[in-house]
Amino acid sequence: MSDTPRTDAWKRVNDPIEDLHIFARQLERELNAANDRIKRLEEAGDAVMKSLSCGCPHGPSVFHCQTCTNSWEAWRKAKEVKP
Repeated sequence: MSDTPRTDAWKRVNDPIEDLHIFARQLERELNAANDRIKRLEEAGDAVMKSLSCGCPHGPSVFHCQTCTNSWEAWRKAKEVKP
């Protein structure tokens, strides 16, 4: 299976240069929308982590119990930049 199925399936219809420009603009719009969604998800996750409270006496801003520590670590790893 190809790791670039969208570009593999791209077919020229009119002028090759114009078709490529149209396709590139479409991909850029989709990329921008995906990046905006990622940003919103990260902001929502950060807000949840700030209010995280499992009922431990340490409160939401200091993660000492194992539940809080595991949750915070999982969120930190999820936000890491992936290659």
